[in-house]
Amino acid sequence: WGQSLFSNADLGSWLTDLHLAILSFSIMHKTLLWCSLIISICVSYIPSRIQCEPRPCEVSGLCSLDKVKGSFVGDIASDDGLFKALEARSAHKEIIILLGSAGRMLLPLLNTIKDLERLGFAHVLPLARDERTCNAIAKHIPNIGCAYSTITMGVYASMTASSGWVPAKVELFSTRWRTAARAVRAGYNVLLMDTDVLLFDDPYKYLKSTPFDKYQILAQAKLLNHQDQYPLAWAIDAGIVYIQNAKPDGPAAWLLAEVTDRLLRWMDDGHKTLTAKSLDPSCNMRDEDMLNDVLASSVAGRPIFYHSVLDCQLPATRDKLRMENEALRQRLEKVMDWTSRVQTSNVELLTRMWHACGNSTTMLRGMDIKVPYVEGADKAIVPEELGGSLYPSQRGKLSTQFREQLQSACKDCKVWPDFENPEHVAHAKAQPTEKLLLLPPWLAATYDIRGRLGYWHRRLNKGTPRQVMAHAHSESLHSSTVGKAHLRMVYDLYDWELAHKVKGQGAFFASRDGEEVPEVVTVHPDLVERRDLTREQFMQMVDSIVQVAQYTRKTIGWPAVPCDLPWVLGPNLTQPPLPSNPEWIPHFNSNDKLMCTWARPLSLGCLGSYQGVTPLEFEHLKEQYRVFRPLDPSPEKTLIAQGRADPDYTKKLPWKDPQEINWMQLQDQVTLVMELPGHKTLKPENRNRMHAVYLGQPLKLVYQEDNTNNPTYNFEHHHRQWKEASLPTKSQADHAKMFKAFKEKCVLPPK
Repeated sequence: WGQSLFSNADLGSWLTDLHLAILSFSIMHKTLLWCSLIISICVSYIPSRIQCEPRPCEVSGLCSLDKVKGSFVGDIASDDGLFKALEARSAHKEIIILLGSAGRMLLPLLNTIKDLERLGFAHVLPLARDERTCNAIAKHIPNIGCAYSTITMGVYASMTASSGWVPAKVELFSTRWRTAARAVRAGYNVLLMDTDVLLFDDPYKYLKSTPFDKYQILAQAKLLNHQDQYPLAWAIDAGIVYIQNAKPDGPAAWLLAEVTDRLLRWMDDGHKTLTAKSLDPSCNMRDEDMLNDVLASSVAGRPIFYHSVLDCQLPATRDKLRMENEALRQRLEKVMDWTSRVQTSNVELLTRMWHACGNSTTMLRGMDIKVPYVEGADKAIVPEELGGSLYPSQRGKLSTQFREQLQSACKDCKVWPDFENPEHVAHAKAQPTEKLLLLPPWLAATYDIRGRLGYWHRRLNKGTPRQVMAHAHSESLHSSTVGKAHLRMVYDLYDWELAHKVKGQGAFFASRDGEEVPEVVTVHPDLVERRDLTREQFMQMVDSIVQVAQYTRKTIGWPAVPCDLPWVLGPNLTQPPLPSNPEWIPHFNSNDKLMCTWARPLSLGCLGSYQGVTPLEFEHLKEQYRVFRPLDPSPEKTLIAQGRADPDYTKKLPWKDPQEINWMQLQDQVTLVMELPGHKTLKPENRNRMHAVYLGQPLKLVYQEDNTNNPTYNFEHHHRQWKEASLPTKSQADHAKMFKAFKEKCVLPPK
């Protein structure tokens, strides 16, 4: 019937076949068929406006899911390549530029694209460092594609050593700013956004409306640790920068171009100009450092190397010139005079912005930016009393090539003459002043500034976070890779389906192979969710799961605790601001209870290679295997010091003080819990019988200082590394050392 359904063109024949097919159906099949037909007919008559919620982008009118022309994969070094990319991927003359890789940056990129699509946006152009990486990315997002540039700077490792960045990262971020400058010159509005930015609302809804629409550059403010520092902010956090309605040869376009141009001129010069002044060759390799260095020139209206001349000094030079540096700093501060150059105002907001802001008015920190110039032919570009000029005397291949790209991006407007060229004064003066805004924290801020205080949680803010763009960066998290992904999970913006599609079943920090799913040892929730749990008891349970996990070669399930415990965040956690405690990350669990994840072990060193899973990872693990292998706590999965746990599910486990247990006793208890139906031990072929073991009381494994091997290593583990016996059998003394080393790395306060 299926074949005839699609092959018969004659309607009568088709209906005859359908009638005969229905007659052959069982009563159950007929019932299902008629039900599905009735539902389909009903749904077809429901107006589309009832079927789905309005997309967030409809307020700004910049929805683009059906507006972009197609995908683009290719080189944007040439004018033709760039124009084709912008033509294919833009909408409403808007483009969002993201960075990606085929490695760790792939999932953040894909999650960010999902965020944008949820809001109704598709005008995205991902950038990669080379063709191979770009093609790998494009396989995951064929409807979008990817761009790369064959023009590179040729950065090598020794150049970036002190910057903390690898050459590939420097090249990629340079491509981002180069592409943004060319796009702005070509008349596009550009949103530069890191892939650790979470979007809770349509940013255009705010940036395109009063009072924000009068600014040409809107950027995240660089704040240290609290939103109350905003009234003193003057620096930019490069994680979020938006350029709109900028004149192609005006101040905003100059600022973007200069971020790339300064670095290229130093590269052309072989860093001779920097080394002649005892400055580090990796000076301003970090794009945010260069951005703020250039910002000073644009705000002052004169070329100046505000950060470079001091912050890029080699350590020996800095120590030697301590007194001279302080005097230089004071002269630079006097020239910049940020207090008078940054205008602070309190403005009225549109009603739709009140919830995110928490008020009907907001403070804004803005500044006028100009194309800088040096007036007077006999004047130095930068006088020596301000550190002198760091521009090489002549341009080289890279910077000349970049100027040609800028010129061809806007053939009807002139590229700014160099400061050495007397014509630059008249050209600069002819450009109107533009405006730059440091976005208020409720519009754009890092986790430390707003997220930790609870403003990003829907459940604490009447269903809608009081944040628009959330930069998931935190100085207190020990690993940016783990920490940023964990924060996505905290706010329900981590796409697990996407993660499994990219990584396979083992889409966890602990997984070393896409098919490897960790077996977990964790604490029974009855013990860690107690209202009277003390920090000492929590640490006792942590020690216990570490010891048992190392003994059984299982993965630690790091436990979460109630946030309202007095030693965590304290009581009354119903609305922001929550008490700030960098040691704990609040999140809502699957039961809508506010729990706190311990930040100390959130690093690949404590989770990677089967070492641990976070509380939110473990929740997903349980949900993933709920039908076939339920992993919820139960008496038969609970490990205690003696015998089995009480089989009565209705009783909560009581707290018991830590009990010492020796090697042989633990072996007996572990074997008892880990026995599977029909098996005395855990066989390697039981790959689909994934286990979770819950500790029902704190255990203190007593190690004997001898060389006797661990007898429980006779049972086999499902992880590949154990199956292949790649690790030798360890003695109790070895385990004692392992336990001590792991505690120093992942439990005790960092040194």
